[in-house]
Amino acid sequence: RGAIDREVAANTGANDLIQMLAIREACEAGCRYYHLGETGNSGSLAHYKARFGAQPYSYAEYCLERLPLTRVDAMARTLIKNAIGFRDQ
Repeated sequence: RGAIDREVAANTGANDLIQMLAIREACEAGCRYYHLGETGNSGSLAHYKARFGAQPYSYAEYCLERLPLTRVDAMARTLIKNAIGFRDQ
């Protein structure tokens, strides 16, 4: 909810604390890598993750479908974002 309720979560530091504790636990468990999730084209999300030492990693992604659901989903999301004036940061 931190990405949704920015005015609430941004002032508590809860997101930072949760990430810090999760990374610490992963380190203590002997993990060599910690995946912070997909960033997409969000510059603000990439900046947030970089604060925890994240580095971008490019990779190929393949989606095999009988029907083009992924493409239809992406087009629908783009149309809705354009309709409401949403801008990725």
